[in-house]
Amino acid sequence: MENSAPKKSWFARFWWVLILGACLFLTLSAVCVAGTGAAGVLGIFGIMKSSPVFKDSLVVVQDNSRAQQLLGTPIEAGWLVAGEISETPTSGTAEISYPVTGPKGSGTVYVSARKMEGEWVITKLVLVLDGSNQRLVIIGGE
Repeated sequence: MENSAPKKSWFARFWWVLILGACLFLTLSAVCVAGTGAAGVLGIFGIMKSSPVFKDSLVVVQDNSRAQQLLGTPIEAGWLVAGEISETPTSGTAEISYPVTGPKGSGTVYVSARKMEGEWVITKLVLVLDGSNQRLVIIGGE
């Protein structure tokens, strides 16, 4: 006697494969989008950290005797640089901030700078210590 039950279609037998494939596709798409976004953000931080404003201001903080007393040596910059740098070949402005740490403490550096005649000039540089309201004005008055 032959089996008279109709054979199920491929879709009826393997519908779960399509759902699994769709979930895998969506997951991989989300990972790719997140990875691209993270790479872009890290690239921006890398550009900011390679700017003359960041590099010059960090050297000023590291060489400042009062900052050395407060934070200890060596003074290292954190990876997150926030702010804005806008420039043309001969002029520009910058407002950035970044964390710094040393063996004795940590803080945030706030920098204002202007690019005049092709050269960056730091107009204000302030170190604010974490956990207190102590501010060390290194460049520029208040």
